[in-house]
Amino acid sequence: MGRLVFSGVLEKCPNLTFITHHCGGMLPAFYKRVALIPPKVMTGDVQGLTKSPLEYFQRFYADTVMGGNTAVLVACYSFFGADT
Repeated sequence: MGRLVFSGVLEKCPNLTFITHHCGGMLPAFYKRVALIPPKVMTGDVQGLTKSPLEYFQRFYADTVMGGNTAVLVACYSFFGADT
């Protein structure tokens, strides 16, 4: 997910849709760290994003395969929303 966001793929192809597995991994639990990244960072692999990286991550869809772990499902729902 990070590579797709920070390489600029989602910037260049705004209509691409991706489904991530296991409720988006650790992202719903650590999204506040992603929120600290400035939108126009130009170092490393970041390709001049015009939006906050968090906005790109929230464009992903996530499955809910977590073996019934309610806390993880709540975090996933909270981050990605009801349409995920």
